[in-house]
Amino acid sequence: MRPATLLAVSGAVLVGGLALSYAGTQAATAGLETGAGVLGTGEALTVAADLDPAVSQRGVYAVRDVGGGGVDIVVRIAGPGGSAVLAGGGAAHQGVGSIEERFAISGAGEHALTVENAGGGAAEVIAAIGYLPGDEVLVYASAGSYVIIAGMVALAATVAVYAVRRARPS
Repeated sequence: MRPATLLAVSGAVLVGGLALSYAGTQAATAGLETGAGVLGTGEALTVAADLDPAVSQRGVYAVRDVGGGGVDIVVRIAGPGGSAVLAGGGAAHQGVGSIEERFAISGAGEHALTVENAGGGAAEVIAAIGYLPGDEVLVYASAGSYVIIAGMVALAATVAVYAVRRARPS
C-alpha cells in the first residue's frame, strides 16, 4: 500500500473513533442531571433528578473537582420524602479529584444529590446524578477509545512505512 493511502485510512479510523467516542459519551450521560458551582467552606450544591425503580434500580452519582487541587467533600443523597439513600446518611471524601459511585433506587420520585465542601478553601465542582447506563451503553462508550488507539497504531505504521521507503536507496 502507498503511504498516502495508509495515511488516509488511518485518518479515517481516527475520525471514526472520535465520532464513536463522542456518541458513546452522549449516550452514557443522556440520563444525568448536572450542576456546577464554586463552594466556599461549609457551602453546598444540590442537584435533583426524578428517578423511578421501574425504569432502573441502579442509580449513579459523580462529583468532579474541576479546580484540580483535590477537595474535601461530604456527599448525601436524599430520596423521595427526604429519606437518606446512602448508608450512614452520607459519604465523606478527602482530597479527591473525582468520585463516581452507584446507589440503589428504592422509590419513585425526586432524588437530591447534595455536595458539601468540608475543606478549608473554595472548591469548584461539577456534580451529576441519574440512572446508571446499561452495560451495552458503557461498552459502546468505551469502544471509541479502542478505535482511536487502532487509528494511532495505523498512523505510526504509516510513518514507519514512509521512513523505510525513504531510507532505501533507489
